[in-house]
Amino acid sequence: MVFIAGLGIGFILLIGLAGLAAYVLMALALMTMADRKGIENPWLAFIPVANMFIIGSILGELDFFGTKIEKPEMVLPILTLASFFFARFGLLGSVISLFSFTVSLLAYYQLVEMYKKGSGILYVVLLVLLAPVGAWLFYSIRENTPITVE
Repeated sequence: MVFIAGLGIGFILLIGLAGLAAYVLMALALMTMADRKGIENPWLAFIPVANMFIIGSILGELDFFGTKIEKPEMVLPILTLASFFFARFGLLGSVISLFSFTVSLLAYYQLVEMYKKGSGILYVVLLVLLAPVGAWLFYSIRENTPITVE
């Protein structure tokens, strides 16, 4: 019985460490991208919610299924905070959280497409399903030259 409990605790620690590693890799990648783009305070990539500001700043513009969002550096953190705040409000909270999650995934997709065209879907799927693998892939493109869309 003690052995099984020890395995459970070990598994929980392993999952926690993998999650922490994924978070650090993503933050390092975002910080490098922001620094290379000349964005002030790239270290904000390590702070939850503020990292959405960094993503929006790197993107400059977010294409939301044909609608251009001009200030994603403001919209993304506000949506993230709204999803946390409204999480307790039943259906409304669920709708806001789902919308925020969708916009965030779209932002990650467009960010990957900026740095490695054609890889956005794969990277986002791996980021959602296997965070450490997705974060490692994201980290691997941090120094690529962004593709400019005209």
